[in-house]
Amino acid sequence: MAEIIHRGSYTLTEWRNARQIEELPSSRQQTHQDRVRWQRPPNSFVKYNVDASFSEHYNRVGIGMCLRDEFGMFIGAKTIWLQPIMSVDIGEALRLQAAMEWVRELEFKKVICCLDSKGVVDSLNSQVRDDTKLGSILARCRVNLSGFCNNSYVEFSTREANMVAHELAKVAIYNASSHLYFDILDCIDPLIFNEMN
Repeated sequence: MAEIIHRGSYTLTEWRNARQIEELPSSRQQTHQDRVRWQRPPNSFVKYNVDASFSEHYNRVGIGMCLRDEFGMFIGAKTIWLQPIMSVDIGEALRLQAAMEWVRELEFKKVICCLDSKGVVDSLNSQVRDDTKLGSILARCRVNLSGFCNNSYVEFSTREANMVAHELAKVAIYNASSHLYFDILDCIDPLIFNEMN
């Protein structure tokens, strides 16, 4: 079970109540320049960046996730790790699945998931049948997208636009268990500050 770290004075419900803006995104298309730097999601959407880190020494795959609102404000973060270490594609797909499960628990309906693994994003959006383990994981991700969050989508972003999740994934390797954070960790505070300016 995840340890919840919450030093702030607002609950998730209070935060949601303060964010009752309903507006559809004008476009899902991004230019390459937009993807190089983290971009705020459209109004009423949340964006969650997800990344995985692989440690042969610890025989673990660390997964870091960060949720931010349409103003770029930090909502929360989660770190988990999986064992044993696995192929990069499987680890990247499992991070997407873990992120979708977390967003489902939080009951967000309009989310944009950003991954820096173009191969996983392309495979997820492909219509080609894939009977491999990777294909099975991505099929579950598609079911989640079409089920609980059908106004949501997954997009590729560069490593530079995914640095917060990248740092969280590295932290996850060393944690004893999964963690939920509702205050910004010191390791990502300067990154979030720079991305909001």
